[in-house]
Amino acid sequence: MIDRTDAATQQLNFELNNNDLRLQMAEIMKSIDGYDAVDSEEFEKLFPNRRTTLDLMAPMPLLPGPPQFRRVIHRGNLKVRESRQGPKVEMHCLLFTDMLLLCKTSNKRTDRGLRVARAPIHIAHMIYHPFNDASGFFIICMNEFDAPSSIYLMHTTDEKETRRWLEMINITSNEFKRLQGRHSDFENSLYDLRKGPPWHQSSQHCLPSAVIHRKSSSMDSQVVAAHAHMNRAGVRELLQNAEK
Repeated sequence: MIDRTDAATQQLNFELNNNDLRLQMAEIMKSIDGYDAVDSEEFEKLFPNRRTTLDLMAPMPLLPGPPQFRRVIHRGNLKVRESRQGPKVEMHCLLFTDMLLLCKTSNKRTDRGLRVARAPIHIAHMIYHPFNDASGFFIICMNEFDAPSSIYLMHTTDEKETRRWLEMINITSNEFKRLQGRHSDFENSLYDLRKGPPWHQSSQHCLPSAVIHRKSSSMDSQVVAAHAHMNRAGVRELLQNAEK
């Protein structure tokens, strides 16, 4: 009975917290006037039943289990370049639990003062690195194939602001990994329950897992190490070219 009461209390707190987060996102969405990451008019002509809007109130993707809703971790104005030779554009940057959003100030005289300038950058697909002189930092977006798809040069006002942004991004990245791990633990516990008690698991024809996986684990380790080395080398070269 006590366990059920605790579980019900935790569920209630979870739902109340999610409601609070959704209300916060609703307030932020009121300040967003449009989505300029693509040609909205052309998109809506091609797909009249769809709209180029970003629903911040929707649950966070890439998180299995019960719906989880994002919150604002940090926000502020930064000057952003997309190449060393490109112009600096002032943007209002919002760091959420699962994404970084780059917005421009709307030219329209409305209460909605922001327009989404670039597609959201997912925190799990983002690499960040400070400039050599600490006057800003790089944001590199990695796609699903672990290849860089875009790079942003984020210019701050001073070294203190650079450190603050990098600290907040690091906290956000760790928080998202923690959420992913928590759901993985939950799924693993369900899987253990589905397997049933030990006496239902026949092991007469099973070899020890160490024997079965010894060679494959060794090969997997070599592949992972080689892939990590190539990935670090590619990102390092990209940063060096951007610094020039």
